[in-house]
Amino acid sequence: MAPSRSRHFALSALSALALAAPLALIAGAPASAAGPTLVVNASTTSAVPQPGELGWAIEQANAVTGAATIDIQVDDILLGADLPTITDGVEIRGNGVTIDGDGWFRTGFFFQDAGGALRDATLTGISGSPLAVSLAAGQSFALENVDAATPSAPAVSLYVVPGSEVLVDGGRFHDSSVGISVSGDGGSVEIEDASISDSTSAGLSIDNTFGALSVVVRDTTIEGSGAHAVSGSLYDTSSLELVDSRVSDADGWGLRLDAFSGSTVSVIRTTLADNSYGGISGFGNAFELVDSAISGGTIAGIEMDSVALTLTRSTVSGIEGPGVQTQVAERLEVVNSTLSGNSGSGINAFVGTTARVSVEHSTVTANDGVGILVDGDAGGDDELRISHSIVAGNALGGGGAADIYVSDTDTAVAWSVIGSSRIIGAAIDGDPASWGVADPGLEPLADNGGPTLTHALADGSPAIDAGDPAIVSAPSTDQRGGLYLRVYDGVIDIGAVEMQPTPVTPAEPADPSDGGDAAPAELADTGADPVLVAGVITALLLVGAVLVSVRRRPRRS
Repeated sequence: MAPSRSRHFALSALSALALAAPLALIAGAPASAAGPTLVVNASTTSAVPQPGELGWAIEQANAVTGAATIDIQVDDILLGADLPTITDGVEIRGNGVTIDGDGWFRTGFFFQDAGGALRDATLTGISGSPLAVSLAAGQSFALENVDAATPSAPAVSLYVVPGSEVLVDGGRFHDSSVGISVSGDGGSVEIEDASISDSTSAGLSIDNTFGALSVVVRDTTIEGSGAHAVSGSLYDTSSLELVDSRVSDADGWGLRLDAFSGSTVSVIRTTLADNSYGGISGFGNAFELVDSAISGGTIAGIEMDSVALTLTRSTVSGIEGPGVQTQVAERLEVVNSTLSGNSGSGINAFVGTTARVSVEHSTVTANDGVGILVDGDAGGDDELRISHSIVAGNALGGGGAADIYVSDTDTAVAWSVIGSSRIIGAAIDGDPASWGVADPGLEPLADNGGPTLTHALADGSPAIDAGDPAIVSAPSTDQRGGLYLRVYDGVIDIGAVEMQPTPVTPAEPADPSDGGDAAPAELADTGADPVLVAGVITALLLVGAVLVSVRRRPRRS
């Protein structure tokens, strides 16, 4: 168990005047651990573990009551035998050790129905899985700053159940069959600040059979996978969140995941680039893309057969196929987004009998196919709604084809700039809109601010100040988010970008103590309890005040 620190310290006026606070408390000195600390000082392991060896320390930790700590105090350990299975909670402090299996089929760390932690270690040359963790309900495990590789198994294998949780913080998982494998019937796994690379199969594999499993991947890079970068399936209201990450250079899809029984997949502030097949493919319930970018790939940016698919403030570009190719049971929503420069259509959607496609405040242009192609069920209640969007300048928009091609789907277009259109077997309403616009007046796809590439409006564009002057339901920002307003100077523009001066991020408040030229310097992180430090500083000030008062007190005659 990790050392604990005192978080509550009462400082009375008498103790302050006595200056009794010891320096060790100010520095946040740790309390003693709950279980024994077992020191590893041997650089090998034996079939019959000897004192000081890592195998011996694991056996001792299994035998004691409560959580023990294993403290490795050597730089390298060469495995001469398999490590014993860990059956009781233990924290292993690697302190930068390299544990080498020397290419033999050695068993690495296996936590069986046991929580704990593994920190600061490199695991290499182990033909089996370097680390496998199987948790029971109520158990937790932390993996921090670990480098793991193996050619024939997952670098890390995690099995979680309801009520259990795993945190992977930092670390590098590479040159393995799978970087990190997650399976189980529930529980939660959070992966932060990690690097997963050069897996022969998936970078991250998720196999959720039953139960609500939550997987969050944040600030992580997944690249160079031999198949799909992220793959697997979710059931029973499980979820995957891919946040502030980059997924690239996979031989398959960036994300290939099925989500059933109320499960959801969210891709937020993430880049999926140069994956061989494309960005996202899946089947199932609900998928959303927010503040994210998809580029590169030969099949589609997004290929989905789902109940619901939502794109918000995102860009899909440079695909050797359609930007979005989907069969939607209920809804496809594209808001404040850009689909540009794809070899196929911008959007190619087949909608179910009662499904709805809506494209709002978006730009669909420069695609080699139709801008928006929607095919519905004849006689159904399906519908297409386009509002405040540019759908023009696509390669099949001229020559008798269409920027918008709709079949058997009720269509409404309002406050939009449209190139050519072809509506078959469906009613169309929703004016006002600008039809037959050959040139929507767009600058090339570029970095115009915000997390994704966008098309700025060129001077004289028919989309400038052409939106509904009485609009009340517009988003707060344009595609770029942040300080880029959706309505600027009183009238909304059409398309994903609202033309306006580049916002200036407010500076941090200046520090009055230095004449207003700089912000206050932050205190260094010494590990001290901030409440205690503040109390001691207050005590010193009190003492100083008392001493000044005593020195200035007049003597009695």
